[in-house]
Amino acid sequence: MNNIKQIISLLKRLNFIIINSGITNFKLVTYLLTLKSFFEMIGIGLIYSLIDLIINKELIEVNLLYKFLISFEYQISASNFIFIYGLFSILFFVISAIISISAKIHSDNLIWKVHQVPWNIG
Repeated sequence: MNNIKQIISLLKRLNFIIINSGITNFKLVTYLLTLKSFFEMIGIGLIYSLIDLIINKELIEVNLLYKFLISFEYQISASNFIFIYGLFSILFFVISAIISISAKIHSDNLIWKVHQVPWNIG
């Protein structure tokens, strides 16, 4: 019974936050945080595969991106492929950082909008 009261209290607070901050701000922050999580998850996979390609150059021939480039009859050496893959990874991390900064700024704005209103939850 106590757990149900805690859940109801939590839902009332969440409803209060959504109402006072605006539904569009809440949706934007939720979207940005989800996108940020997705980019971080992909970034971990990029790091692992880049290190794996640097250590073991024979894996380049089974790499899907390399096969995709070869299918268009685009000749690329192994070292050039690793360089391009590294540049792509750096670009990906820059975009991910920009999304993370944007999500942080918007979530802070959301929190400050909520804290400006006095907490009178019934």
